[in-house]
Amino acid sequence: MSHALHLLHRQGLVSESGRRGFEVTQLDPGRIRQLYEVRGAIDALAARLAAGRVKTDAAGRAELEAALQAGRAIDDKTPLAQLIALDVDFHSAIYRLSGNSAIEEMIAPQWPHMRRSMATVLAELDYRDSAWTEHETIAAHVFSGNAKAAEAAALAHALGAGRMTEERLKADAKAA
Repeated sequence: MSHALHLLHRQGLVSESGRRGFEVTQLDPGRIRQLYEVRGAIDALAARLAAGRVKTDAAGRAELEAALQAGRAIDDKTPLAQLIALDVDFHSAIYRLSGNSAIEEMIAPQWPHMRRSMATVLAELDYRDSAWTEHETIAAHVFSGNAKAAEAAALAHALGAGRMTEERLKADAKAA
């Protein structure tokens, strides 16, 4: 097995399928919900810490502002891969602004699963707008230094996305 396939297998992104080699694993709705629950706790912590540092970390603030501005430019023609990348950039900017490098280290191994799950909901045009509206709310609380509100908004955003993703994956499995 090549190193790349071994890594994908270890991350649970591919599985062995006998003589045919490997196949991409299906997303497990329950597992995705669990990942979003953990991500919610991590995102809430990151947003709370970022709100506490936003006034003293000009570079971190500028990075979050740039990520938010890039997200404002999306429309119904924005490719799905770009939407996912912009979403990850937004959350990563908050992680870095938090000043706690362990946050990015903890979430990094889960991004491949999260990116795959994001595709299920970001493909819907309605959610594209509401996701960025939620990002705007989180960022507004971070920029104002309101740690409690930033924490609550980040948690609600992650848990809502997790619920929506789980429901969509279950509906897709029933339709298949």
